[in-house]
Amino acid sequence: MLMRKQLGMTLAEMIIAIVLMGIAMVAFTSFL
Repeated sequence: MLMRKQLGMTLAEMIIAIVLMGIAMVAFTSFL
């Protein structure tokens, strides 16, 4: 149960990081 919860948190953090990176890229290119 602990491993599954930890893995889920890691997956969620990875998705959030990818989304934030994509938003940062769009914001950066729009500023340029």
